[in-house]
Amino acid sequence: MTLFLLTLFVGSFIFLLYYELVWKNSERKYGKNLLAAGWDFVFERTGQNETIGEAVPVIAKSGPWNDWKYRLVVELYRREQLKAEEAADIVGVSQKEVEQYLDLLEEQGKIRQVGDLQRGLFYKVINEG
Repeated sequence: MTLFLLTLFVGSFIFLLYYELVWKNSERKYGKNLLAAGWDFVFERTGQNETIGEAVPVIAKSGPWNDWKYRLVVELYRREQLKAEEAADIVGVSQKEVEQYLDLLEEQGKIRQVGDLQRGLFYKVINEG
């Protein structure tokens, strides 16, 4: 009985070490659990869904910098004020798309417009504290 409990304890300890050091590390590194990363590796996912032909988001190969909205918010925080024209040049999308997203952020109360049509409209982040 003692040998069984000792074996159970040691096995549980080894599993917890494996879980924390290997499994969680792969989730942080690849953005998905170890089984999903292994599945993609074995079947060499190319980012395309073979049945539909649509692009499948691959978390390991994409990051937040690939999202223009994320880059726009970072630029808003970096600068004191930002024009929609400048933002469109920075993130690489049309000015209309940038203005629509900035309007959405303004509706959510995260940013506000400053200025007027003569001097130009700027967007500023609303201080949260």
